[in-house]
Amino acid sequence: MLVIAVLFISVICTPQHHASIQVLAIDPGTFKQDDNPSWIPMGAALILGLFQPIFGYAFIKNAIGMDQIYGVYQLINTMDFHSFRYAWGKFAANFTILLAFWITTVIGTFGMLLIRFPGKWLPVWQFAGPFLVLLPGMAFIAVFSMVIDSFPALQKSAGTVLGTFGLLILYAFSFIRQATWLRLFDVSGTSYLGKTISQSVATAADGKTLKSLMIFANMNDQAHIGTKELLILPIKLKEIDLLFMLGELVLIGLMVILVAGLVKRRKGFADSRLMRDLRARSNTSPEVVVPTRESNQFNFVPIKTSHFNYMHHIGLEINRVRKSVSKKVQFFIVVVWIISWLVSVLAERNMMVPLIFLLSLPLLSELGVASQSNHLFNWLKTIPKGQRHQINAESVAGILVLIGLTIPIFVKLPEDSLLLIAFEMVIVLLAQLLGLLTKNSRLLTVLAALFWFVYLNGMTAILPIGKPGAFFMTTFYGGSAIVLWFCLQGVVLKKFEK
Repeated sequence: MLVIAVLFISVICTPQHHASIQVLAIDPGTFKQDDNPSWIPMGAALILGLFQPIFGYAFIKNAIGMDQIYGVYQLINTMDFHSFRYAWGKFAANFTILLAFWITTVIGTFGMLLIRFPGKWLPVWQFAGPFLVLLPGMAFIAVFSMVIDSFPALQKSAGTVLGTFGLLILYAFSFIRQATWLRLFDVSGTSYLGKTISQSVATAADGKTLKSLMIFANMNDQAHIGTKELLILPIKLKEIDLLFMLGELVLIGLMVILVAGLVKRRKGFADSRLMRDLRARSNTSPEVVVPTRESNQFNFVPIKTSHFNYMHHIGLEINRVRKSVSKKVQFFIVVVWIISWLVSVLAERNMMVPLIFLLSLPLLSELGVASQSNHLFNWLKTIPKGQRHQINAESVAGILVLIGLTIPIFVKLPEDSLLLIAFEMVIVLLAQLLGLLTKNSRLLTVLAALFWFVYLNGMTAILPIGKPGAFFMTTFYGGSAIVLWFCLQGVVLKKFEK
């Protein structure tokens, strides 16, 4: 993870003048782009501030949930422990992980500064300032993940989706300068970085205001139009800025106390449930069942490759996918599915499509993961081509589940049926591939949440339902599905079969 951070943020994501994709573009019609060292730390800090709420949150999530999975939480419930110290310990661990991510990026950015502009130096504060203002946001992300993880219903994919969406919304709010109180929830330091860039533009352009600030912009030849040099000034923190940072730290402390209260409350529930179970067991006598000869008799049919019943196994996989979520989630999915029959075509395209696919994430996130967690996938090695048959049946089951959930969309927008089917195939095959390789569903959940966040913010060209470009995207998703299928069959399954 840290190696990827260095390569991506420090090397690929540092501003470069002649790159086809401009990592940081500031008024390209007025200023020369990326022509002095002051752009390097500012660009890397902006990208790091964007990635921390997405991948940083996913990386540290389940700090409390993992204790329950591995039995640590049940162990500490049998002894006296201070919930406040437990919460602070988890917060310190989460923040240390994000801090390692931060330190590695700073070191890599310094190396790129020496490579890109040899012999040109920046003052210490001008280089370190953009990174230092990220620290309060990192602490907020560390404790925010704990708050989400303190609720059992949010420890799986639902918590990852809601948490990622919540942090991305807070990231978007950091650009709204009118609502100053939102700076208490600054998760990326963008408000301080953006204000510094605006001040630098005003200084270099004789008081003119900032018109355009873009990250990952495809500028082509427009990046070389500007003629003025833009020197990004060091970050200047006023008293009000320090006050907001202090307020954010106080808010973080209150959230840690909230987590400690939730942990203590759950410990009380666990203690009462344990005593209730012990009393119930003491009042009942164990029932001994003696097996008879008839109960041990069964018809043995040897497993053969030619006798594999795909229809039966697909039905089992659909049932397993359905049971991977609680009945409450299933009920909510059914309610949304019924509502999607009643809304207009415009509401179906703009609101119900993202909602249905987001609700299907808990169902799809177990593809490729559940069979490995209970060692079913290893046991299938004893059956001729058992793993391959299971993966194929799981793929068909996942696609059928998605098709069933999107039937209202097919009926109202039949011209986009092929686009949706190709898109659903990509989702299912990608879920299986990531599940088999990582044995974890969080990466798929984060990528899906990021995809729909971008879609809901106006970039509907990535899934042009009812809009131009549907044929191109259908071809793209269809080709991607074929590539993913070959990767799944030819690479992953061969690896496991060995």
